[in-house]
Parts: sequence; structure tokens; C-alpha cells
Amino acid sequence: MSDPIKFYQIQDNTLKEQEYVHEVYNQISDHFSKTRYKPWPIVKNFLMTRPDYSIGIDVGCGNGKYLQLNKNIFMLGSDRSSGLIQCAYDLMKEKENTKVETLTEAEIEQGYTSMCFGEKRSDVMINDGLSLPYQNDRFDFAISIAVIHHFSNEERRIQACKHIGEKLKKGGEALIYCWALEQADSRRGYNESMQQDILVPWVLEGEFKNEKIEKAPKQSKKAIKEISKPDLSNVPKEQRSQVIKAWKEEQAHLRKLKQEQELKELEEKKKKEEEIKLKNTKYRYYHLYKKGELEDNIIKTGLFYIVESGYERDNWWCICKKK
Repeated sequence: MSDPIKFYQIQDNTLKEQEYVHEVYNQISDHFSKTRYKPWPIVKNFLMTRPDYSIGIDVGCGNGKYLQLNKNIFMLGSDRSSGLIQCAYDLMKEKENTKVETLTEAEIEQGYTSMCFGEKRSDVMINDGLSLPYQNDRFDFAISIAVIHHFSNEERRIQACKHIGEKLKKGGEALIYCWALEQADSRRGYNESMQQDILVPWVLEGEFKNEKIEKAPKQSKKAIKEISKPDLSNVPKEQRSQVIKAWKEEQAHLRKLKQEQELKELEEKKKKEEEIKLKNTKYRYYHLYKKGELEDNIIKTGLFYIVESGYERDNWWCICKKK
């Protein structure tokens, strides 16, 4: 488990990101990838409206779900997580080799594609968002979806936006998404009164994740009475009431012992499940962006002007064009 207390004791921002971003995504990559498969509408529209034969980059591409969305462009994906890049590589190869279409007819008519049929339209590599190995002024467009918020101070977040801009040609556009602080209507419930720098837990799939806590079937008082009913045939009548009283007290004591044992077993099982859950809980660092903060960071790079911005799926997004 990544220790949430230790995070606030680390002064070096690169160490914070290493332990609470990079290492965590490597640990959760397989599970995380299974939850990331459907493209967001605005990202999809941005990619589908790029001119044919455009070349772009996906900075923080994760499992690469956007890399092969538009069959008429070429994209290079990079991510700091080797685990996610492996997921992206595997998915890319799977789509290149498959002959079974997974999209609807309507999506195909709109130009979407879920495979390459042997045509290579993308590639992936492990790389840090602050040291991309590409030529400057080279690419037509860029996307960075839910990535910039993982940099642990404003200077580094602005630097990451600027680094993307350096790779674009003049007039090239970038689409950037970051988690919003204003999520009052979501299940997370983040709002303007909360801290912007937070640790978000991710619970890995575990053997007890879906297991229900089951109690052993209890015997009714009547069943216990029938099983353990004392034999009074050889007991004098004047002593039977005392024998029955002693028997009832014994039965009550046995039921109490059984209930205590069941409770102890239940508590031990809950404790074991909590230990496993705690072990499988990984904490990721996020900076939650306030309204207007993303645009401000992008403008401070000195490379962009804002084309359009908005809110989607608990994220602030911005399309910006290089000057």
C-alpha cells in the first residue's frame, strides 16, 4: 500500500510523483486498463476532425484507447507507466491482427475504426511528460487526457503544458483534460470547499472483493430443545422441575457460547478482508483544477491561445492553438 501519511512528508516533487503516481499506475495497470475502453465524446470529436494524414501525440496515453480511433491519422503514444504501455502495446497488436469488427454499422459509417487490419497507424513508448523525445515544432496536434493533474505543483503542471506546445507546429492544436474540483454532482462529491491536492484510493481486484460474508446456519431454539431434551423417565416427579431448570440454563449457556464463537469467526473474517483491502489499496496523487485554472496554466506557457474550453465527465478541458 502507498502510505497516504508519508506523501505529506516528502518534499521532493519528483519523489512524490514517483511513489504516488508512477509506481501506483504500474501496480494497478492491468485492472485500470480494464476500466478504460470507451472514448469520451469531446476527445473523440477532436480526433475525428483532424485533417487526413495528420501526425499527433498522445501524452499520457494509458492503455492507448485513443491511438487507433481515426484511421486517417497517425499517432505516437507515450506514458510514464511501463505497465500501461504494455497494455497499450498488447491492445494495439490485438487490433492489428483481428479480423472481427467490434463497432456498430453507424460508427463505421462515421469513420471510426477498431482495428488496423495489418496497417500500422500508431506506436507507443515509455516516456516522461516533461522529457518527450520528439522534435520540436513537428506535430499537427496533441492530446493529454487526465494527465497534467498528476504533476505535484503548479510550476511542473505549466511546464508539462509548455512541453506539449513545444512539440507542435505553429497553428497546431492540443486538447488537454484535467480532473475538476467541482464534482458535487458525481459519486466522488468533490466541491469548491475541499482541498485541491488529494490522494485518491484505487482498490485492486482481490480474492475477497465480491465474496459475501456468510454466517453458519443457526439452529432454532426448538431444534436445540428437541435434540438435547433431557430424559425424565427415571427422575422422580418432585425433582423434574429442577432438572428442567438446570437443562434450560445449560441450553442458554450453550447458545451463548455458540453465538460468541460465531461472532468471533465473523470478526476474524472481517479483519482478514480489511487487511487484504488495505494491502490492495493504492493511493494516487491528483491536483483538482478549479474553474479557469487550466486555461490560466496554458496561457502562462506563453505558447498558446485558447480556442475553446468546457466541462465534461468531472473534468475541465481546453482546446488550445500554438501561436
